[in-house]
Amino acid sequence: MTTTPGIDVSHHQGKIDWQKVADAGYRFAIIRASYGAKTVDSRFVENWDGAKAAGLLVSSYHFMLPALLGDPPNQPSNDSPETVARLQADHFFGVLDGRKADFPLCLDVEIDVLKYTDAAGKSATHRVPQDVITKIVREFLRLIKEKDGRDAILYTSRSKWNRYVERSSEWAGYDLWVANYVNDITATTPGVPDDWTTWKIWQHSEGGKVSGIPANTTDLNVFNGSAAELQQWAASVGSSAGTGSTATGGTGTSTGGSGTSSTGGSTGTGGSTTRTGLQAQVSVTSLNVRGGPGVQFSKVDTLKQGNVITAQAVGGSSIWVEFAPDQWAAAVLNNRQYLTISAAADGSLQAKVAVPTLNVRKGPGTGFDTAGKLNQDDVVTIHDLAGGDVWLEYETGKWAALIFNGQRFMSVVA
Repeated sequence: MTTTPGIDVSHHQGKIDWQKVADAGYRFAIIRASYGAKTVDSRFVENWDGAKAAGLLVSSYHFMLPALLGDPPNQPSNDSPETVARLQADHFFGVLDGRKADFPLCLDVEIDVLKYTDAAGKSATHRVPQDVITKIVREFLRLIKEKDGRDAILYTSRSKWNRYVERSSEWAGYDLWVANYVNDITATTPGVPDDWTTWKIWQHSEGGKVSGIPANTTDLNVFNGSAAELQQWAASVGSSAGTGSTATGGTGTSTGGSGTSSTGGSTGTGGSTTRTGLQAQVSVTSLNVRGGPGVQFSKVDTLKQGNVITAQAVGGSSIWVEFAPDQWAAAVLNNRQYLTISAAADGSLQAKVAVPTLNVRKGPGTGFDTAGKLNQDDVVTIHDLAGGDVWLEYETGKWAALIFNGQRFMSVVA
C-alpha cells in the first residue's frame, strides 16, 4: 500500500515552524478553523498561511456539534437540525473568509452529545438521537457543496459513525477521512464505517512527534496513494467546478482551465495591483492566461513551458516579497496591502512600506519567526516573490499565475 504523509492541527499544537514540517516529508495539512457556531481556532490564520508558504497542500475542517446552546445559554436550543447545520456552516465559512482549500473542506463528525452548564451551575449533557444527527450532517454537507462548490470530506471513525448516523448509500459518495489508530500502518488497513468500502485519508495516530511542532502530540495522517497521486487528486478537485490545476512542473494544464476562485485574487485584489519589471519563466507544460488576476476571468491566451514574460503588474490576495536572504515581508495579505511595488530606474523591483510598521519574517508567512521590522516609507529591493495567490500581467489584459492556491507555476528569473 502506497501512502503519503500529512498532519492535522489546531491551536493545541502551538506555534508551528511549517518549513520544518515540510522538510520532514509531510505533504499536506488539514487545519481546524472552527468549532460549533461561535468558536474560532486561535491559530487558524497563521497555520493556514504558514502551511501554504511552506508548499504543503492545505485544507480545513470544522468540528461539528450535534446541538447548540439556547438563550440563555444554560440549556440546549430548540433549533431544527437544519438550523443547527446552517448556523455552524455560516460560522465555518465566515472563519475561512474566502480562503480556497487545495482539496475539499472536511466535516468532523465524532460526538453525539452537547456538554454545557445548567441554570444551577452544574455540568449537564444533552444526547442527540441518530435521526437528528443524520439530518444535521446531510444539511451541513449540502451547504458546504453550495458554498464551496465541492463535496466535503467526512471525518469520523467506524464505531462513532455507525452509532451516530443512519445508514444510507449516499454517504459513500463522499470521500472518507477515517480515524483508526495503529502502531504500524504497513501491517494493516483501517476499519471503515459500514457505509464505505474504501478511504481517502487515514488518521492513524494521535500521538505523533513532528519536527517543527512544539506540542508533544500531533495527529498523523496518510493519503491513500503516492505523492504524485495526491497532487493529481488535489488538482482534480481543486476548483469549485471540479477542474483545477496540476502542481507538477511537467504535466498537465495549470491554473484551472475552468472553475472559480473564492480568494481575494478573483476580486481584482482591492488595490493591490502595481507596475513592475519582474520576469518569470513558465515551469509547467501549459499555463492559461486570463483577462484578469483570477480564474474567474475568461481565458485569453496560453503560455508554454519555458516561455519568459516580463510583468507589467502584480495582483493577488497573498503576496510576500524577499528583499534579503531569509528576510520576507507581506505585500498583500487577506486583501490588505502592506507594500506598494514599483520598478526602479535600473529595472529592479522595489517595495515601499505603506503601513506604520511591518514585521519582517524569516520566511513567506506569518507562521515564520520575526526577523525585524520595517517602518512606513522604507524602501527595499525585491529578490523574489512568494505567497498563496500571485498573478502577473505581462501585456494589457493578459494575466498568468505565478502562484495559485499555494502552487507555483512560474519561477522568478529576474
